[in-house]
Amino acid sequence: MKRLAWLIFVCAAAWSGWWYANAMVTDRVLSGWLDDRRAEGWAADVQQLDTAGFPLQLATTLQDLHLADPTTGVAWQAPAVIITRPVFGPTDITVTLPPEHVLSSPFVSLTITSQTSTARLSVAPTPNLTLWDSEIALKEFAVASSQGWTSRIGRADITTTRGEVPLSQIIRADLTDVAPGGPILQLLDPANLLPESMQSMRIDATATFDKAWDITALENRRPQPRAIDLHTVDMQWGDIELRVAGELVVDAAGVPEGDIAVQIVNWEALLELLQSNGVLPQQINTFALRAVESLAQASGRPDTLDATLTLAGGFIRFGLIPLGPAPRLVIR
Repeated sequence: MKRLAWLIFVCAAAWSGWWYANAMVTDRVLSGWLDDRRAEGWAADVQQLDTAGFPLQLATTLQDLHLADPTTGVAWQAPAVIITRPVFGPTDITVTLPPEHVLSSPFVSLTITSQTSTARLSVAPTPNLTLWDSEIALKEFAVASSQGWTSRIGRADITTTRGEVPLSQIIRADLTDVAPGGPILQLLDPANLLPESMQSMRIDATATFDKAWDITALENRRPQPRAIDLHTVDMQWGDIELRVAGELVVDAAGVPEGDIAVQIVNWEALLELLQSNGVLPQQINTFALRAVESLAQASGRPDTLDATLTLAGGFIRFGLIPLGPAPRLVIR
């Protein structure tokens, strides 16, 4: 019995020493990263950095974290950020954000609130911590702008996994109760023809970037998309149902080119929406309108339109109808 008790004591002491050694290394690595950012001219301040979670986890809390990149002018303030990993799983990291934090730029300040905001990251066991897979969960997520608008998402479950093509990520997202606000809503629905929020949005896509998603994406520039394969995007907003699929190639300036197949249920409501926001003239060309009606009749359902969205030369064309300049796909 004494030998067993002695063995248990030795094992407990060894485990405690192992855990505290890992905790010290974790604190030292994070403190060193903050020191490196300050040496590069960043504001990188934390009031307290402490690791707990004994005996099975390493849960590091960064109290009153403030990061600011002098190059972009982007800053982030959070009262507490918790980074957790298992003792024997250094490449499985969970980041838990506080119920409220602030992201600001030279142009706008965004106050971000949520009931749940967590990210589980699986990274490579290398100094750059290259991202392998991720799971992001958001609940009652809202963004309030200093310009007076608010956008919110009731719930979002987002996953990314490594694709077969180098530097690619398979992205899947399931969002409900999505309410865009401010300039986005004003652009999409200036006449208030739609409900305040869309019922659902589902995305299944593969994006290929010009560099890996790793720690340098925070320290230096963000990876930029160079190819996007939209396997399927489904959205329902009021009576309008939208399904999208296609492939895009994105140049160094962020200009996409390619063809996207679009199916719209209740396309006449969308037509009214496009006219209200100025994308289409109120008195749409009779030939163009008849062409759209013919496309809908060809689908077998008069309320359903199947057409192609073409992006070329920096502009968008929906079937025969020009819609204007294509958006720039740039991650700041």
